[in-house]
Formats: sequence, C-alpha cells, structure tokens
Amino acid sequence: MPKALWVDASTLCQLRCTGCGFQRNNHRALGAGYLTFQNFKKLVDDNPQVKRIELSNYGEIFLNPELVSIMKYAHEKGVRLTAYNGVNFNTVSDEQLKALVDYGFEGMVVSIDGASNETYVKYRVGGNFERVIDNIRMLLAYREAKGSKYPKVKWKYIIMQHNELEVAKAKQMAKELGIPIKFSLDWDRSFKPTHVDFLKRETGLTALTRKEYTEETKESWCGDVICNNMILAPKINWDGRLLGCCTYSTGDYGVNVFEVGLKKALRSKLYVKSKKCLLKVHPREDVYGDSPCYNCHSRRVREKYGRCLKLKME
Repeated sequence: MPKALWVDASTLCQLRCTGCGFQRNNHRALGAGYLTFQNFKKLVDDNPQVKRIELSNYGEIFLNPELVSIMKYAHEKGVRLTAYNGVNFNTVSDEQLKALVDYGFEGMVVSIDGASNETYVKYRVGGNFERVIDNIRMLLAYREAKGSKYPKVKWKYIIMQHNELEVAKAKQMAKELGIPIKFSLDWDRSFKPTHVDFLKRETGLTALTRKEYTEETKESWCGDVICNNMILAPKINWDGRLLGCCTYSTGDYGVNVFEVGLKKALRSKLYVKSKKCLLKVHPREDVYGDSPCYNCHSRRVREKYGRCLKLKME
C-alpha cells in the first residue's frame, strides 16, 4: 500500500492557457469538479499509512471551496499536502493564504511564464501577473509573521518564444521575492528558441527543447516521475476514479477508490497488469493490451533506450 497519493483537488480552472488541451477539450474524460472534504476525510481515515498527498494536476486547487477544511484535517492527521505539480495562484482568498501557513502546507510551485503582465497573459489567458506576484508577497508575509518555513514556494517559468527575453528579469524578481526559480521546457514540440546562447547562460539548461533533452539524456523531460506515480503515489481523480498517473486524462482504470477503497482499487486486474509491464524492460507491446501505459511517451522513450524504471519518491 502506498504511503503517498495524488488526489486532484480541482479540475476547474479560471484561465484558458493556450497550451492546455485539457481545458480546451472540456476537461476530457475527467469532468469538471472538485474533491469534497467528506471524500478526502474518508480517504485519509481509511488509509492511515498515507502521509503525503499531492493535490494539484489539471485544475487550480484554490478554486476548491472546501480547500481550507481539507488543509486543516490533513494537518490534524499528520498528512503533508503539496501542490508541486503547479498552481496559477491568480485566485486565492485571505483565508486560504493564512491556512497555507497555519496548517503547514508543505510547498507549491507557482507557474509564472513571464516577468510582466504583457508577456504573462499571452500564454496564461485570463490571468494577471501583478495579482499573482501580490498573492505570493502576501503569503510570504504571513509565513514570516508566523515564523514558519512552510509552505515552500517555487517559481516555474516555461520558456516560450514570446518570453525568452524576460528570463533574466524573472530571475531578478524571484531573487527579490526570496524564492527559487526553475525554468521548464515548452510542451510544444514545434518550439525553436531564438536566443539560444542567452537562454542557456541565464537558465543553466543545456537543452532548450524536449526533443533536444531526450537526445542528450536518453530520457524524457519528465524522467521516470510519471511512471513512478503508478507504483509509489497513484493518482486519483477528484471524484474518486483511479487514474494511476498524472498524465492520464482520456479515461480511467474502471474502478472508483471512494466507492471500493484504495486497496481493492489498486488490485484491479488492468491496474496490476500495467504496473507489472512498467517494471520490465522491453515487454512485448501486445502484453499491454488496453493499458493506458501503451501510448505513454515516457515509457516509450525509456524502452527505446533499454532502461529500467527507477523507483524513487520525489
């Protein structure tokens, strides 16, 4: 039984990012909704071995109206909560900001792809750069007043054609805020950077596209993290459907954790078969059958280069 889980707190989002196929395609098969406190409480109570839960994935966790109750109960039960997959932090109440500190929310990544509103909104459509920065400042002020180091906050900056020249400015802003910044690669495989030398110098990256990264390292940009979810931190949809990993959005494993329980769900036939295949090197592709893992880019890259899955909790 896993000691960590991914449970999507919300697939709702107030932005319409240009690269987000999930929102553009009407939430795909996962539906629009949020994790209820009642279901969260039952999941935690029924699985005392679980000590860490990642809440962010396809939506914005702060649009969950029961998030404060979820944070409070997790704190009482000694369960660490994270949002390291990312939040846009455009909409957050004062109550939520204080709860993040008061209830020891471990950490989160804030996705900010630019260093000015003009640049930021070209991708984060419907957002506001200044509002996000103000929300970060308020959170850090609450944290300092409380004398706490939690939540840890990191700035994630996806490098795209329109924001290449604001990389250095973003670094300086992150330094002034007192938070680390991490540069990420564009999902768009057609992206070709213009200011190559500048970007490599400022970001410390040796590859600026996902294709270049794979050719250089013989692994996908996400590495083995996605496949690790299946074994070490299974992903659960907001309504309880078992998804396995953080990229599966076109279906589920045909079993609902909130209805049958985590143990029974993880022992479902298709899910067990998928995990067994992931732990092999070059399994025959017909072995996967109807497993969602068959079309996974991370799996295909790993098997192309004859690598085994490295089991490691991030």
